[in-house]
Amino acid sequence: MINCLHCGEEIFDLLRTKPPIHFSCLNPYINDLKARVDGLEETSKLYSELLYGVSNKYPDETRHETALRYIIERESKPSNAD
Repeated sequence: MINCLHCGEEIFDLLRTKPPIHFSCLNPYINDLKARVDGLEETSKLYSELLYGVSNKYPDETRHETALRYIIERESKPSNAD
């Protein structure tokens, strides 16, 4: 008899997977991983949009470095909106 490491119920482990676990017990983990991947894809899309907003990068800088410098320079200027 082999028991699922997640729920403790007996499992028919034809393939002798290590660790033994019901496929249905994996669903919450799979759903969590899918949500994380979706979040990473959205972050990647936003980051790419930001980087490609830099039409001319400075020599010897990556787009990332130029974009970061633009942001830092802009944020360090005093605001006239007082």
